Amino acid sequence: MKTIFTALAPNLEADDVKRSLRLIFNPWDWKDESPVRTLEKEVAHKAGVSHGVAFESGRTALVAALKALPIKEGDEVIMQAFTCVAVPDAVVWAHMKPRFVDCDPETLTISVEDLRNKITPRTRGLIVQYTFGRSPDWSEILKIAKKNDLWIVEDCAHVIGGRFEHQTYGSIGHAAIFSFGRDKSASSVFGGVVVTNDDTIASNLRSVQHNYEQPAPLWIFQQLLHAPVVWFVKQTYDLVIGRIAWFFVRRLKILSRSVLPQEKAGKAPPFAFHRFPGALAVLALEQLKKVDRFNDHRLAINELYEKSITNISVKLPPPLKEGELPLRFIVKVENREEILTKARAQSIHLGDWYNAVVAPPGVDYDFFMYKKGDCPNAEDAATKVLNLPLDIHIDRSDVERVVSLLNTPQ
Repeated sequence: MKTIFTALAPNLEADDVKRSLRLIFNPWDWKDESPVRTLEKEVAHKAGVSHGVAFESGRTALVAALKALPIKEGDEVIMQAFTCVAVPDAVVWAHMKPRFVDCDPETLTISVEDLRNKITPRTRGLIVQYTFGRSPDWSEILKIAKKNDLWIVEDCAHVIGGRFEHQTYGSIGHAAIFSFGRDKSASSVFGGVVVTNDDTIASNLRSVQHNYEQPAPLWIFQQLLHAPVVWFVKQTYDLVIGRIAWFFVRRLKILSRSVLPQEKAGKAPPFAFHRFPGALAVLALEQLKKVDRFNDHRLAINELYEKSITNISVKLPPPLKEGELPLRFIVKVENREEILTKARAQSIHLGDWYNAVVAPPGVDYDFFMYKKGDCPNAEDAATKVLNLPLDIHIDRSDVERVVSLLNTPQ
C-alpha cells in the first residue's frame, strides 16, 4: 500500500531532483547572486509590491523586516500563539520583546478581540500570520493598527499568491515575509524573502542584507542534498530499503534540521543571518513557476475533503473565502494521538502542526514570556488539530483512504 505523507518535501518533483544534482556538481554557481536578484523581483511581483530582499531563511527575513521598520530595541512586537518558535525567535534576535495574542478558534489566525486587549503603550509592531493560508480579519486589524500606531509585518510563510478581498497577501502591511522552507507552498529547503512597497524600508533591508555574508559551502551542500536524498527515500519507502535509508539519514544527521534545539531557547542557529545563496535561489525560482499549479491542486483536494468527511466528531474548518489558498486541510479531533497511531498503521502519515502553543514541543515558554492560560484557544487547538495533505502528490484515491480513516467511528 502506497505511503501517504503530509510532510517530507511535499512539493518535490523529479525536475527538482535533477536540478539539485546539477548544482551539487557545479559549486562555482552556489554563490552567484544573479538568480537571487531575479527571485527577489519575482516574489515582489507575486505579492504586488515594488521591492524584494532575500535571506537564507524565513526567520532571518523576519529579523531583517523588524530591523527595517521604525521599531526600537526593547519595544513590544505582538504575534499570535499557535505558531512556530521561529517567529518569537526573530523578535528576540531583533532585540525586541515578543507578546502573544490568542488565535481565533475557527480560522486559527490572530484573534482580533484578544489583540485589542493585549496592546500596551510599549507595543510598536504587529506580525500577522496567514495560518495554513487562511486570512485574518484585516478590516478590523488595520483599524486597530492605525489607532495604536503599529507597524505591520505580514507572515506569509504558509502561502504564496493568496488574496484578501482585492489585496494580495504581502501588499497589506508595511512589509511581508515569504518562506521557501521544505514544507511550505514552494520550497528550496531554506530561504526567505522580505517584500515591501516602501522605498525607505527597502533601503533599510538592503543595508541589513549587505552586512550579511553567504552561508558556508557545507550548509549549502546539505540543502542541495535534500532533494535527491528525500526523493530516494520516498520512492523506496514502501520497500525495506527506503525505511532503512531514512533511519540512517536522520540518525547520522546527513540533512539539516528545520529547527535546531537551541532555537527552542531563543538562541540563533549557525545558519542564521546570511544571504540567500544563488544555488537555493535557482531551486526557489523553479518552484515559484509551479506555485499556481500547486495552489490549484490544493484547492481541488481541499474541496474533496470538505465534501467527503461526514463524521460529526471531526470538526471541519470554515469554508475557504475567495482568495484563500490552503497549505493543508485542518480538522480538529478529540482523540488526535489515537487517530495518528491508526493512520500510521495504514501507511498514512498525517501532520500535527501545531502540537504546541509555540511549536515544536520543548520551547522554553518562560524565556518567551508565555504563561499557561494566556491564549486558551491556542492551547486547545494544540491538542486537537490534525493536518490532512493537499500537496501535488495527493490524488483522489489518497483522499478516499484518508477520509475512510476519519469517517470510521474511533
